[in-house]
Amino acid sequence: MSGALAVLLAALRVLGVVLLVLLGLLVVVLLLPVAVKARWQPGNCTVRVRVLCFHFTLYPPPEKKAEPAPPPAATAPPPPEAKKTVPAWQQKLMDTFRDDPLTKIRHLLAHTGAVGGWVLRHIHMRHLRVYWPVTGADAADTALWYGKLLGLCNSVWVVATNKLDIRADDLRIEPDFTGESLEKRQIACQITARPCILVAAGIYLLYKVFTDPVLRGKEG
Repeated sequence: MSGALAVLLAALRVLGVVLLVLLGLLVVVLLLPVAVKARWQPGNCTVRVRVLCFHFTLYPPPEKKAEPAPPPAATAPPPPEAKKTVPAWQQKLMDTFRDDPLTKIRHLLAHTGAVGGWVLRHIHMRHLRVYWPVTGADAADTALWYGKLLGLCNSVWVVATNKLDIRADDLRIEPDFTGESLEKRQIACQITARPCILVAAGIYLLYKVFTDPVLRGKEG
């Protein structure tokens, strides 16, 4: 009996050490900066993640090997479709915004504003590259849309640089009177952040959603 108890205690110690190591690795991963590299071109989009020297491709997903088609079977009535159930937390979140959604969205945006500035200060955007030729119905229409888009992008850039730590390598918006450069459009950037910042902000917002009396529909 004592021998079995000693073996059980030893197994529990080993399990505890393994759990502590896994917890330590999770904490290290959350504290390490993670870089997300995204690139878009017409018909081509890639999203890659880098942690230290490790690279992972999020999009496009790896192609699955085609499996051989099964032999034809005797026709049978299709099985009844299983009823889809919504997770409890998702249902509660949907119920939260069902009544008077505009007021509740304003409350949520107020909480988002409180934590949003803190999150944005810890997000770094580097190597931003944008090439966007503008083409209209004719030369006059192209010039008109080019002027409007250039003014809009300048305004967005001023706001973005005030809120984000952002650096650009190449930003070009050009009129394309012939439409020959549309296939050369490109948007690429690298965003670096620590996952612990985003996780903490997400937990804070979820806490506010489920504790704010207005968001819960219990105001007054």
